[in-house]
Amino acid sequence: MCCILDLGSHEGLTVRVDLEKSYNKHLFTLGSSGTGKSTENQKLMSQLANSGCTIMAINRHHVLDKDQIYTAISENFENYSRRINVPDEGVKCNLFSPICFSDETNEIPVSMINGISEIICASFHLTGSKQFLTVKTAVEEVYYNGYYIKHGLYALDQVLKTGRGYERFIAARISELTESGIFTSGDLVLHPGRINIFEISNYTDSLQSAITQILMAYIWRQALAGVYINAPIYLFLDEVQGLSCTRSSIITKFITEGRKFGVNLILATQMLDQESYAQTQALQSGLVLFFKPALGKEAEIARMINPEKKKEWIKTLSNLGIGEFVAVGNNLYLENKKTNKIANVNKAIIVNGHIADKVSTY
Repeated sequence: MCCILDLGSHEGLTVRVDLEKSYNKHLFTLGSSGTGKSTENQKLMSQLANSGCTIMAINRHHVLDKDQIYTAISENFENYSRRINVPDEGVKCNLFSPICFSDETNEIPVSMINGISEIICASFHLTGSKQFLTVKTAVEEVYYNGYYIKHGLYALDQVLKTGRGYERFIAARISELTESGIFTSGDLVLHPGRINIFEISNYTDSLQSAITQILMAYIWRQALAGVYINAPIYLFLDEVQGLSCTRSSIITKFITEGRKFGVNLILATQMLDQESYAQTQALQSGLVLFFKPALGKEAEIARMINPEKKKEWIKTLSNLGIGEFVAVGNNLYLENKKTNKIANVNKAIIVNGHIADKVSTY
């Protein structure tokens, strides 16, 4: 499957990246609000789908709403899109079914139970050992009695509410997830060669985060089972700074190990948190696009691009317009369409993504 992407232009030449030759196929975009990074990601996803790639996109904060798709590509983007209206349709997902690994061994139920419990606790900031044990005990009851198959994640709410005071306290803390009826038993279906968009923007920020973390954890379990090795996918996540990005987080596992299991990331964030392990690891992506940073962050980003030419890059970053960015990757090249000549690029390069100022961008 060919994954050569057209990024834009540089001094009249077309800038492309060959992801097939990159050490990984992760894409990472950074930039402040309104610089065009989400629009550039829309363009890249459209090209990937056109090449036959399968994409799972979680639409948080309306970045992939129909009226936010760049006008010049909106028709093509929608032709490749499959939108799942989660509030109406829910998400079919076999969360409580142990997976079969590629070596034909089965996932240990205790590991699955611990994983589900950890994700729920992390999503709702339940940090104490007593809170974890309470969630884990309820998850065990749901699993061993087959309640999830009958009632979905709502079963967890019902189990907790049969308990005493503390269990009811936990039930109230996670009620927006368990009472919503979002997750039900069934196969998670991603249509090949499509941009599978899970619409969750109308939920609260906390519920959007919880849904995202649970879906990511499930995709990771499937990846370990070898589901995507012969049918790779791209996972799009915007506003990464709002997700758990610790050393042990699911997103870190995808960044550091996902390529081995056929899962590639398309990540976007407004600001780089140097204390975020996942974000610092994401800087090793096969393609990194630096859009105009937030005021006062120019020096930090310039140092990442080229510490020896920090002053020059500070000036460049400060003067970037909407849709302009600095591209860094190990398989970038310039193409002259008139002569068909190609030149490899082994340094950071300024690219014009050709996004009109009048277009609404994030």
